[in-house]
Amino acid sequence: MVRKNSTDTPSPAVSNADTHTDSCTRGVRDTGPQIFRGSRLRPTHHPHRPRSPSGTTAGPAPLSRSAGIGSVRAEFGKARTEFDKTRAGLGNSGYTRQHSGYTRQHSGRIRERPCFSFPCRYFRWWFKKTRIEKKSAFIDLLCAVPLQQIYGCPLGGIGGGTITRGWRGEFCRWQLNPGLYHYETVIANQFTVCLRCKGQTIYQQVLSVERPSRLQGWNWGYCGHYAFYHALYPRAWLVYELPGQKVVLTCRQLSPVIPHDYQDSSLPVGVFIWEVENGRDEDVEVSIMFSLQNGTGAEEDRSGGHWNEPFTFQKDGERVAGVLLHHCPAVNSFTLAISAREKAGTGVTHVTAFNPMGLGREVWQDLLQDGRLDSPTGKSRPTEKGEVTAAAVCASCQVPAHGHKTLELALAWDMPCVHFGSKEKLHLRRYTRFFGSKGDAAPALSHYALTHYKEWERKIEAWQNPILENSQLPSWYKSALFNELYFMTDGGTIWMELSPDCCAEDLQGPAGAGLSHLLPVLREYGRFAYLEGQEYRMYNTYDVHFYASFALIMLWPKLQISLQYDIGECPQRPCLGACSGLHLGKRRRLWDRGCCRDVCHGASIPLQPLCCAQGLQAWNAAASASLCPALGVPSCHAGRAQVALPALGEPLVFPALSLCLAEQPHRAVGDEPQAIAPGGAGFCWSAPSVVPESTMRWLG
Repeated sequence: MVRKNSTDTPSPAVSNADTHTDSCTRGVRDTGPQIFRGSRLRPTHHPHRPRSPSGTTAGPAPLSRSAGIGSVRAEFGKARTEFDKTRAGLGNSGYTRQHSGYTRQHSGRIRERPCFSFPCRYFRWWFKKTRIEKKSAFIDLLCAVPLQQIYGCPLGGIGGGTITRGWRGEFCRWQLNPGLYHYETVIANQFTVCLRCKGQTIYQQVLSVERPSRLQGWNWGYCGHYAFYHALYPRAWLVYELPGQKVVLTCRQLSPVIPHDYQDSSLPVGVFIWEVENGRDEDVEVSIMFSLQNGTGAEEDRSGGHWNEPFTFQKDGERVAGVLLHHCPAVNSFTLAISAREKAGTGVTHVTAFNPMGLGREVWQDLLQDGRLDSPTGKSRPTEKGEVTAAAVCASCQVPAHGHKTLELALAWDMPCVHFGSKEKLHLRRYTRFFGSKGDAAPALSHYALTHYKEWERKIEAWQNPILENSQLPSWYKSALFNELYFMTDGGTIWMELSPDCCAEDLQGPAGAGLSHLLPVLREYGRFAYLEGQEYRMYNTYDVHFYASFALIMLWPKLQISLQYDIGECPQRPCLGACSGLHLGKRRRLWDRGCCRDVCHGASIPLQPLCCAQGLQAWNAAASASLCPALGVPSCHAGRAQVALPALGEPLVFPALSLCLAEQPHRAVGDEPQAIAPGGAGFCWSAPSVVPESTMRWLG
């Protein structure tokens, strides 16, 4: 969070004409003891200086506005003489400087620490963390991610990881391991269209404007003037007007992010619904091929041992077919699944494995020949070290003249068990409650997504339409209101499930014994955490969460309760030891059980176990009151809002918080109170948006 420092203004006792000349004499040494806060310096009472009968500190008389430069300097000279006499009587004790909760004694004037001390400490810590321990720095100032305005609507539900597609259709950011981002555009991950009339292929094109150096046997370079992008989270649309073919393709992308839904909203899936409009005077056979590389484009893709296999999954008369891509790194292995829905008039074929680093001619010619893939049976062999593999699935249908058809494809990933960097404990994701934790849920996830996406869309439209149809709200407000919610899934979000045999001591150690009454809450809702920012990798930083919490309260209030309860347990934890701070270089205790008015700054970082107060600074909550009696500890509020947490089963009431957070939207959209987010939409202020500012963008 960036704070704007206040600027010093001339004292009312000094005329405007004297401001410039006097600026060099203003400061600590001329006006006595100071309290330093930000860039504002102001005099305060010194314990050894006498007070006047009115209670103010004795000193020189106020200067009139008509006083000249000489009078001003004379008065400051008298003040300096008096202060030197007082300091002489104090010896070397000097006076006190207070800054950010710590106090230091100085003799004479305030002396700042050398400006290079913090950079040196940071560089030493950074070098040890990244070069010796081979880990990522939670704040990496030396290797910042360059700004790229390419990102669009992410895929996936809450807490299961995300895969972000750019507004040009590329798969360009991966966050499957909690809180750790991999910025890589994997060129093999593409959609390709094939059109056939009267048994002949008349058009075949990769739907990408890229012209890569790999897979040169494919037809790249789609003209961006014939496509545009539109996003309203959690949905996005890519429209392709195939040049010269009188065929329009609309890819509708959907993720299960649904308010007040605590099952489907946790699923790591994305659905692609392809609407095909045939403007020709003859029937046309349309095939959409979805290709995907096994991995995320990282170096571990070449580590070897990865393999693919085809699958079919049938339930309740609905059949889904595709390919599973098993990715087997040393830690946090996962399975990707690409699939399509088989139905009357729609055929699904596949290629189990091909080399995405080569020319790709075998796959291209296979599709070009008859608009279908060969569909070999059996598993592929495990990759060798240095080798990369990919797979493809193809859905085909016959579209009548001036007709319309739909093809449905899905992408799912299954990483049920998560180890953080310390590998001290195994965590289960929320969706494992419904689909199991054995690592074989990808086919069931694909089937569930392809058979339930219509229900998801109905719920999303019922949520969004009251805001979208409100003519009193400006368009930019409607766009921001929904598109900024991307951070609820793409903010390094984790949503963990508790095992049925978990006890309070397993969560909070010895301190958990007195908090066993909170265990049913966490067992039912799980544990939820998200980062302060994608490059500021600290979980549940409570000051920033206060501003972002409006989205949780309005849309997923049970997650807000779970997070509040988790934070509420922190003051009961015993001391976890000491660490050295980067700012001052001094050692301090991580937590003190007796400090009941302290609330932890955050829960953890992605490379540490998920537990509150793990190596992060505690901040004094004197300005924030205390945790509510329902927690068994003193109550807590952040800023101006007091949040009373109900007992399990009681309704949520957030009067002060709603009023506080409603001020900003109210000022933005007008004077009508009913214009403030009707229907339960919310803001997420945690990080800058990576969704394009405009909801519509041309690919060219």
